[in-house]
Amino acid sequence: MVNLKLYLLKKELQILIVSIFFVLFVFFARYVIESIPCLQYALILFIVYILVSFLRFVKVVSCIMIFIYGFILFLCSRVFLSIFDSSILFESDKYVFYTFADTTVLEVLLILSVSFVSVIIGYLSSYAKSDFKAKDYTQFTSQASSYVYTDKQLQKILYYLILLSAPGVLYKGMHDLMLIKQYGYLIMFMEMPPAPFFARASWGFFNIVFPMLLMFVPSRKQFKYYCVLFFLVSSVSFLQGSRSTLLAPIVYFIWFYYSFYSTKKISVKNIACFILFVAFVAQGILFLRDKDASFNLSISQMLFALFYSQGATYVLLGNYLDYSSDFANSTRYSILFSLCTTFLWFFNPLYRKGQSEELVQHTLSLDDQLMYAVNPELYLSGVGYGSSYIAELYQLGGVLALIIGSYLIGRIIKWYERNYNKSYTYVYFSWFIIPHLIWTSRGSYFPSPFLIMIGVLFYVTLRAVVVTWNKRKLKDAFF
Repeated sequence: MVNLKLYLLKKELQILIVSIFFVLFVFFARYVIESIPCLQYALILFIVYILVSFLRFVKVVSCIMIFIYGFILFLCSRVFLSIFDSSILFESDKYVFYTFADTTVLEVLLILSVSFVSVIIGYLSSYAKSDFKAKDYTQFTSQASSYVYTDKQLQKILYYLILLSAPGVLYKGMHDLMLIKQYGYLIMFMEMPPAPFFARASWGFFNIVFPMLLMFVPSRKQFKYYCVLFFLVSSVSFLQGSRSTLLAPIVYFIWFYYSFYSTKKISVKNIACFILFVAFVAQGILFLRDKDASFNLSISQMLFALFYSQGATYVLLGNYLDYSSDFANSTRYSILFSLCTTFLWFFNPLYRKGQSEELVQHTLSLDDQLMYAVNPELYLSGVGYGSSYIAELYQLGGVLALIIGSYLIGRIIKWYERNYNKSYTYVYFSWFIIPHLIWTSRGSYFPSPFLIMIGVLFYVTLRAVVVTWNKRKLKDAFF
């Protein structure tokens, strides 16, 4: 144990020293010599170094690695592809077509480098003594042993509630799929005819209740059964063309399995197979969504298409730098939008009418502001650009806000890795946190709290009802 502790401390110190030199070099390359190749290859080498170093003492599917995978895929895949063709760094080819200026590319590479190294430093600087001890994966269940009877009752109730909601979820999936077949994928982002209330309520209920089954950390056999149940109930929704709808739960279930049931290391061969599987599935879903997409591709072409298309968030950053001065609502607080978007939809009719010129004048959404700035016609037709936590932080306070915000991400990830198995609440939150970690690079800094709040309120109420019922039965038994 002492040797392990010394090894980790040495490795951590080594990475921190390399990170400091990397930061100094990045600012030198950006502001002194203004060299795009220096920034480009420095970022690539640093990412590779972090991957190799972390995989020696961090799980392949740990929270920090999931974040890093998302960062590489959505923000840096075009940087890696530029090794073969440097012009990729200069292409704005998403919704507005032009060539980035050198200053734009330099700034994008700078903020990518600064954000990534800040997350790494934040993660490494939050080590505690408990990090050098072997994790006890039975700790969570043993602490809850006094509530076993109540927990079993709750699991049974939740299971039957999920079965009751399944027909409505399937109906909503069929309803949305028929609309997509008729009007195209963009109908999902416009004011489309809603599914019946029972179907919409079932869908929301299913997404709130299902993770509650997992927060009790069921047996390995039960877990596998619940995974199959989830994919069966959600099967129609996967056919609608949204890659995140399918890939997010896959990533989550893999993380859950290796966090609670298995201590085995994942081999490089399995990782390679998973990447190929993701590429195949992503291209297949794209084919379902876009009839012009080609499915007759070689493996290398499929991988290139995957990384090139998913790396469009790099283009978003370049477009943001070039068009932020043209935003209809020049705010610095787009980072707050994800915290209030659902509540605005309920309480402000403007947010239920779809994308409009009136909406873009009032909304904090970086997605709306950027899309309207680069292509108003596409925006008004319902097209969205997405967002990135990097753009939100940069908008909030430039490089300084980017450093602080990214550093906090690293510290929060480390805190959650240390505590995720210590309470039912933390396990429940993992359903929302793990997908957010991989999608935050192309999404908002904060996850939407609405479903989390509704879920916690529902669980607290249900548990209170069950506990009260048990107390009443116990009282009747004695008297």
